[in-house]
Amino acid sequence: MSFKECLDINYSKLGLYEGHYSDLNDRSYLLKWYAIDNDSLKKSKDLKVFIKKESGDFYLAKPPLKETKDVNVVFSLCMNFYKSKKLSDYIAKNIFD
Repeated sequence: MSFKECLDINYSKLGLYEGHYSDLNDRSYLLKWYAIDNDSLKKSKDLKVFIKKESGDFYLAKPPLKETKDVNVVFSLCMNFYKSKKLSDYIAKNIFD
């Protein structure tokens, strides 16, 4: 869910979600956010703020020489963020407290 949120933030800034791709949430994604919301709306809001703060400018990264698409860089950076200790620690401390 944090991974998809990161992608959504950055792909939107690159203009990739315009038109009919504006709502790409599947049921599992929404149910996970609802589960956090049911526990605490503040936790849900704070997590989204944290994700945006930590990953909201990934779309600005420039691709390595052999890469040709910014989208691939965003995907890679979001995956690294998703697997990061910083995100894991935040969730452990603030979501599952």
